[in-house]
Parts: sequence; C-alpha cells; structure tokens
Amino acid sequence: TGADHVIPCHSAMIEEVERLVDLDNNSPYLFVNKRARKDGKRYTNKALSTIWKAACEQVGETITLYPGTKHSGVCIMINEKGMPLSDIQV
Repeated sequence: TGADHVIPCHSAMIEEVERLVDLDNNSPYLFVNKRARKDGKRYTNKALSTIWKAACEQVGETITLYPGTKHSGVCIMINEKGMPLSDIQV
C-alpha cells in the first residue's frame, strides 16, 4: 500500500540497532549484503530466499520465507508485546 506501519521491537534490540546504524557502510540500508551487486548493497528477495531455504534445510523445516517471517513477527507482537489481534490484523 505504500503506507508506513510502526511495528514495535524488543527493547533489547535498540542498542544493537543503534550500533549498526553507526557503521560506515555507505548504504541507506540497516542490513547490507556484502556480496550484493545492487545499489546500497541491499538484500534482494532472491538472496533472502536462498538464506532462508538453507536455514530451513538445516532444521528440517519446509516453510517459505514470506509466511515464515510473517508468522514470527505476529507471534512476537502477540506474545512479547501483548498487542491485540485486532490491531495486528489492521
């Protein structure tokens, strides 16, 4: 939709994110892929899918990237942040 959505993160992550933002990586992206050829060394869907598939194979899981990350994010919002399901659905 192009709309911005604020999604809370765990408070323990704030220090690490601030450390990463301070790195001089000459990129507008927080997470960079050193092997990427795209502008800003950004991760592409293909690269993320390759990493995800390899990790799933190691643990015997078959879930694909999108549903796997969507499920994880929703679980964190419900279990750690106590957000109501109605807010998450929006």
